[in-house]
Amino acid sequence: MTEKVRFAVIIGAGTETEKLFADNYDGVTGDNHLVLFCSEADLSGYHAKLVRIPGLGSQIREKGVTKQKLWIPIAHIAAMSEHGGEDLPIGFGGSST
Repeated sequence: MTEKVRFAVIIGAGTETEKLFADNYDGVTGDNHLVLFCSEADLSGYHAKLVRIPGLGSQIREKGVTKQKLWIPIAHIAAMSEHGGEDLPIGFGGSST
């Protein structure tokens, strides 16, 4: 079963999490925030439990990793949006048109 991207998690600028993913992210917002694409996201505690589906151009995807479980401090997440469409998000093979 292939997992689909359901969430775009935007990492807060200047956070330790941003530094950890500085060279290994899935997308970038218009104001240069890093984005991680996830199939699951639980924001119910002090740390977000995420299941990341690395974007096609990310370093970890190039090493063959197709799924990554992460725990990120809630305070390091600037925003999150749910993606429910059939097309992939921009940066994951999707397009802006």
